[in-house]
Formats: sequence, C-alpha cells, structure tokens
Amino acid sequence: MLSAQTAGTILLVTLSGSLSFGQMSLVGIGYGNPQTMHIAPGQITTFLISGANTILPPGSSMQRATQLPLPVSLAGFSATISESTDNSGPFRTEALPLLEVNQINNCSNAATPPPRECVLTELTVQIPTDLLLDYDHTSSFDYAATVAISEATGTSQSFNVFLVPQSVHIITTCDVTQAPATIPSFPIECDDAITHLNGELVTFSSPAQPGEVLAMYALGLGIQANIPGYRLSFAYVGGSNVSPQATPVSTPNPSFVGPVPGEVGLYQVNFTVPPPSGPISACVAPDVANLRITLLTTQFFDPAFDTARICVSTTN
Repeated sequence: MLSAQTAGTILLVTLSGSLSFGQMSLVGIGYGNPQTMHIAPGQITTFLISGANTILPPGSSMQRATQLPLPVSLAGFSATISESTDNSGPFRTEALPLLEVNQINNCSNAATPPPRECVLTELTVQIPTDLLLDYDHTSSFDYAATVAISEATGTSQSFNVFLVPQSVHIITTCDVTQAPATIPSFPIECDDAITHLNGELVTFSSPAQPGEVLAMYALGLGIQANIPGYRLSFAYVGGSNVSPQATPVSTPNPSFVGPVPGEVGLYQVNFTVPPPSGPISACVAPDVANLRITLLTTQFFDPAFDTARICVSTTN
C-alpha cells in the first residue's frame, strides 16, 4: 500500500494568470503572517490550490496514485519545480511526483458542480531529492526555486519556494494520509504515530514502558536522514496535579533512522524510552500524555524539529 504524509509545511498556492478566477477565495485561516513557503528534498507535502478550472465529478473528488514510481500527472493536474541562481532564469525544471489529488467544497453553496472559487484542491506531491541546497553558504550564488501548477486549461504563474535541508513532521493518525497499515485509524483523537515494535499504537490504554524500544514515523527528514543527523530530547510531566512541570531527561541518539521499505518519503526513527528521574503524572484519556519527545536535527544553520507526546506507564 502506498503511504505518505503531509509534511509540516503546507503550501498555500492561489492560482492566477491563465487559471485566474472571477471571485476571491478563502484558502486558509491562522495566526501567523504570510511567508515564503519552505520545502525540503524528498519531502511529502500538500499544495492547497484555489481557483482551479478542473472540478472533479462527485464520487471522484479524491484520487490517489496506485503504483510506484509515482505518476507526474493525476486527475488532470501536474506540477513542476524549477531551480535558478542569481535570478538569471531557470536552469533545471523537474516534474513533481503526485501522490494524491483531493477537492473540497468550502462554500455553503450546494450546487453540483460547485463554483470553482468554492473548491479547494489539495495536491499532495513529493519534492525531488536532488535539489541544489546552499545550506552551508559556501556558494556565491543565491539558489532559488519556483513551483507551477498545470491543468488542461493552462499553467499557473510560478510561485517562489525556499529550499531548506529538512522540514521535520512527526505524522499523526489525523494527517491527510497515514503511516503503515499496522497503525490503526482513530477518527476522533489525533495520536502521534509512535508504535510499539509490534506495530500497535502507543496510547493511554497501551502505554510505553521505561526502557522499551519504540518506533516513530516522520516525514521531511531531507538530507542527513541518518542517526548522526538527528537527536531526541525528552521531558516528563511531573506528578503535581496543580501545576505539572516538564522535567528534561537524558537525550540519547535514536538507535535507527532510515526510510520505511515500500513507503513514499516516510522515515522510521527507533528510540529507547528513558526512565523518569522522579514521579510523573498519570495519563488521562483520551489525549493527556506524560512524555514529550522532540526530534531535531544536529546540523545546519537552521535546525528543524517537531514534537510528539506519548503515554508512559507509571507502574512497574
């Protein structure tokens, strides 16, 4: 089964030019300021597109690649990434492999088909692994990249993206797609994709044990996706019911970091649960955990990281 995950970076792309729309469309809500979109080599990420002319018919609004290598055209959509230096124009353009196309009607209008300004298209792609990154600032050139989206009626303008070494995302059961089939789906609560070695998800009803080896699943590890390139930090929530405090513990390296065979852009990170240094809070259903785990890079000028929470047993 193909499996991949929307990475931490979500690309908000509003099509214009030959794919322009007649009315403005709301494509996102949040607290952060708009900024240049970041991508990393090998990352699985999702472009959010408004104003596309291609509207998929009812019952086919979600289409997913069914074989490897991934196709470069799916449901009438395709995408390319172009690289250039010092604004002299593109010197290389690559088609982006497509994992999934999904469309959502964000308007209250129930018309079929809905107006195109109502339709949000999710284009899940894999970023090539051979992008040129000047992450040590050793080159006199400023490497830049642009992304363009195409459909039958034309191609969008080119949108700037910023190349980074990693864009770490620990996947959860509520992400657009999921980790290996051994991880069950929980439609109500969003659990971080951390499992016992038998594939069972770590939850409050199946907690981890101190000293146990667990598997974490992540995307966007980019270059240096190996044991020396990453480390873990742990912090337990103390036993006070009034004001629990997070207490850092030892920060050992993961025992394994590597791609998951048969998966797309997905990495497995194995690690040992450290023993707490004192009393810790009990886990409370459904989503109160007592151990915070941070996966972060150990190299490069702009370290990437993501954090997950799990439940560790308070009994021997």
